[in-house]
Amino acid sequence: MRISHHNADSRPDLSNRYEDYGWPATIVFGSDGGVCQYSTDGDWDHPHFEKIMQMQAENLRTYAAAYALWHDLSYLHAAKKVRNYLQNFLTSSAGAFYASQDADLVPGKHSAEYFKLSDSNRRKRGTPRIDQHIYSRENGWAVNALTTLYAVTDDKALLKRRNPGR
Repeated sequence: MRISHHNADSRPDLSNRYEDYGWPATIVFGSDGGVCQYSTDGDWDHPHFEKIMQMQAENLRTYAAAYALWHDLSYLHAAKKVRNYLQNFLTSSAGAFYASQDADLVPGKHSAEYFKLSDSNRRKRGTPRIDQHIYSRENGWAVNALTTLYAVTDDKALLKRRNPGR
């Protein structure tokens, strides 16, 4: 499967890219690479840190398709960050995909301060709970997104599975 490549002259105005809205990277891609689904206070300074499979898969697929169309490496980088998050946090030892990762390290206690820490300091404190339910719908979304990324890159390294880093 190949996604067709469009001529760069047909490239649309990309002023709607998330960077152009001033959205901080922590909303779209935390330092772990996952995608938060929304912000809680009507601005982009207060992300809700829950990371559900639907957001991961749709962002991965969309960024891979954008890279195929416009050859902008920032889209490929974004897609690979989400892929790495899937592998490191939402992949079971058997290779299936989990449903989500909770927003809070301690259930019911907002984790904004936790997510401001460096990756190594967060890991010392633990990671928010992974919902280890495995659903066919969520796995289909993940496989579709990963297949799209592979189709547009031909990068065989993307086919290799790593053990989750929890």
